[in-house]
Amino acid sequence: MLKFEKQAEEKVLSELYRLFELLNKQFYGGELTTPTITISSSKMYSNAINFCQTKKILNDDRSDDAFLYKMTINAELFNRSTDEAISGFMHEMSHLYNLQHGVMDTVAYGIYHNSKFRDVALTHGLCVERDNRRGWAYTHLSEVAKNFINSIHIDEGALRLSFSYTRSDRKNSGKLGNSQKYQCPECGMV
Repeated sequence: MLKFEKQAEEKVLSELYRLFELLNKQFYGGELTTPTITISSSKMYSNAINFCQTKKILNDDRSDDAFLYKMTINAELFNRSTDEAISGFMHEMSHLYNLQHGVMDTVAYGIYHNSKFRDVALTHGLCVERDNRRGWAYTHLSEVAKNFINSIHIDEGALRLSFSYTRSDRKNSGKLGNSQKYQCPECGMV
């Protein structure tokens, strides 16, 4: 089972890197630095289904220009439709653009998205809606983005990775813990 999980995650990551390259070229003129993309099973941000985190990380060589970028995506994103998954991904690309340009686009611990986020998202393939609690946080694909997505033949199976949480007893600890498992949406294999 562990081997299947690794293969499933590798398939998702491979498709996300391919998608990043294509979206970067189409909507950012190739300007974005390719981040390290990771998938998180953390329930820490369970109130944000499309939680992703974009941040600078220090490279090993410790020089002044040794910063890399990291995009962490909550596995729950892959329980959504393909359009919602790509919209969430493009949402984070907007944050990455702002991060690379030194633009503060959120406040209140990254929850409230300000007009600087909105402006970048609108000019890079997303439609944006405002909410009183989260600001300009709600995004979906523009018609231009939908048309582009339809033209690049996305591997929808890779973006439909099912990630579920189960409760299990830990031996001799008396505590309950979370264990994660991947499930193929096509064959049901765990």
